[in-house]
Order: sequence, then C-alpha cells, then structure tokens
Amino acid sequence: MACDNLSAVLSNGELILENRPMPEPSSNEVLIAMSSVGICGSDVHYWKHGRIGDFIVDGPLVLGHESSDVVIKVGDKVEDLKKKERKPQPKKRPPQKKNGKTLSSS
Repeated sequence: MACDNLSAVLSNGELILENRPMPEPSSNEVLIAMSSVGICGSDVHYWKHGRIGDFIVDGPLVLGHESSDVVIKVGDKVEDLKKKERKPQPKKRPPQKKNGKTLSSS
C-alpha cells in the first residue's frame, strides 16, 4: 500500500496528523480522494468526550466524514460510480456503520 494519505487522527485523546496507508478497494468498493472535508460537531464530541452515545472511541479514529470527494479507483463489480467522478459523502448512515465499521477506520 502506498502511504500518501495525511489524516487527522484522534489517538488517546490527542489530535494528531498522521500519514496512513492508502487501501486498495476490493471488487465491490471504491477508493475516494477527499477534495475537502469539514470537522463537524460529532468529530469535536469524539475529541473532547471520547464518545457519542453508545459509540466509545477505543482506538485511533480518523476524523472528518462530511466531504467532497473524487473517485480514484473502482472495483471491477462497481457499476454505479466511475473513476474521476465527483461525489459528496452521503448524509445517511452507510452500511459499514451499521455493522460497527466506519468509513474512516481504514
């Protein structure tokens, strides 16, 4: 994995900038490049309180989930998105979050 992915990471109550590995998308995933991202109230809440409701920050967490993105890689089974297509992050809760994963955990 290439390592050119500067991220704002909450780790042990400290907010740090960290270059994290760039993941390769699987056949049914896409890789996006964030053109711009906002830090919203939930990010500040994670930082200041270490939790929101039942979700407790128990390890490093990459902050920033309200973004404007460009698709840079597309898995071979993805049919509804194309490389270089601009997409905002959805406001609704994605399936990964329903399963206990987050979009920013990789």
